[in-house]
Amino acid sequence: MVDITEAAAVTIAESLVRLRLSTSKVRTYATPRPKNVIGWPISAANMPAAP
Repeated sequence: MVDITEAAAVTIAESLVRLRLSTSKVRTYATPRPKNVIGWPISAANMPAAP
């Protein structure tokens, strides 16, 4: 038995295809601000000693 929410999602997806709609190709989010990540990039100084 198909759940009603699954059937609704399929119906919406089929409608979007029929209307030839798709997701935006334009960036909708701003690029993230640069940040410092401690311990990156990994260097020999940050690597644990081999057993």
